[in-house]
Amino acid sequence: MPLIKETIRYNNQSMNLKIKLSSSDAFTGYQQEIDNLTTFTTNSLINPASDAEERRFKYFSDLTLTLRFQFYNSVSDTYAYSFITAGAGFTPIDLSRNNLSVLNSFFILEYYDSYDMYEQNKIFTTYLTKIGNEPIYEITPTSENQYYRWYVPISYMSSQTGTTVTGYTKFSFYNAKKGKLHIFYNQDNEGMVSSEKMYFKTKLNLVNKTWEILTPSSPTISARELKSTTYQQYTDRVNDTFENFQNLAQTYPSGNTFCYNSGTYFTR
Repeated sequence: MPLIKETIRYNNQSMNLKIKLSSSDAFTGYQQEIDNLTTFTTNSLINPASDAEERRFKYFSDLTLTLRFQFYNSVSDTYAYSFITAGAGFTPIDLSRNNLSVLNSFFILEYYDSYDMYEQNKIFTTYLTKIGNEPIYEITPTSENQYYRWYVPISYMSSQTGTTVTGYTKFSFYNAKKGKLHIFYNQDNEGMVSSEKMYFKTKLNLVNKTWEILTPSSPTISARELKSTTYQQYTDRVNDTFENFQNLAQTYPSGNTFCYNSGTYFTR
């Protein structure tokens, strides 16, 4: 990286100007800030791979895994395994007619190498776009559930030294009707106060190419929505990480013949 050196003079005297890497109000120390600076510089100089090779992993067992999502109703302070709640906001008509708010909504699965949000790296993301009439899903070889197969980058597999690796899975739901993300935590970790509460410990078998969620309630996996009233700051911060846009249909010209001279349509 090229360096530019400049001499600064004040009252015709040379100055020795010291610029620190850290400030007194920072939450990290000198070494962490040096590491951050190195990371930012590296990312700006090296183009990240956009089409990394992946390997397909499947659910490790032929037994049924049931994945259940509870939405929070802030009006009654209750939870329900249903899209038809004040929390999710869908109506029976929305679900029966598969309107755009339903078709454009989906669950998000994110796999990380750690539950520590300050040190973790997201390894891959996959989606469940066929949400059905209720947020309860069975994962088996014959269920054709989109979560049955995961796609793991080869670079992550190659960096491991053993035959298995443990990571952490996080779930959320994009609600196209409300234009927001619903954040879920592991109900088995209800009493935890650390960030591990949000994650499901997951084992990848690098030999058999299988995945398994390691939680006490398995083979029933219960994910409960984080209370927006209690964790408003956190949920707002997550929702601020993406932008909504209006997916409007194109308005076509009313005529049936195009005029090259004027660039307009007319009816013939």
